[in-house]
Amino acid sequence: YYGDVMKPKESTLIEIKSETKTDAKKNETVISSGEILEEKNINGVPVLKINSDFSLMNIGKIQTAINSYLSDKKAKNLVVDLTALDFIDSAAIGVLVKSTLLMRQYQGIMALVPNEKMNTIFRMTNLLSIVKIFNSVDEAVQFIQSK
Repeated sequence: YYGDVMKPKESTLIEIKSETKTDAKKNETVISSGEILEEKNINGVPVLKINSDFSLMNIGKIQTAINSYLSDKKAKNLVVDLTALDFIDSAAIGVLVKSTLLMRQYQGIMALVPNEKMNTIFRMTNLLSIVKIFNSVDEAVQFIQSK
C-alpha cells in the first residue's frame, strides 16, 4: 500500500477526437486530443500524453495507441508523457515494460516522462532499470533526436 497513490479515481471513457493543429513556433503538431490520450509530434518525435489514470479501466485504448506506433511503423521512437497521471496499476506498468522491450527489438527508444508520484512508483518497482526516464518532454525529445 502506497497511500493515496494506489487509489484509482472513477474514470469515464471518452473517444478521442481526431484533429490536427500545428504550432510553428514550437514545431509541434497535435494529431489527436481527447480525455484519455493526446497525440503530438514535436520536432519529428511522436509524443503520447496520457491524460487520465492508467489502469485496467482504459488500458485497451492506451495499449492500442502505443502499439500503433510499433505495428504501423509510424515511428521508431516514442515519448510517453505521464505527467498528468494520478494513478497507475500493475497492468499498466506491464504495458509500459512490454512496449519498451518491443521498441528495443526494433532498435527504437520509448522514453517516459513521469510526474513525481509516478517516479516514486517506478523507483519502488525497480522500473528505472528497464525504461528511460526523463524530467520533461523536451528533454526526452532532445535525447531521441541525438540518437
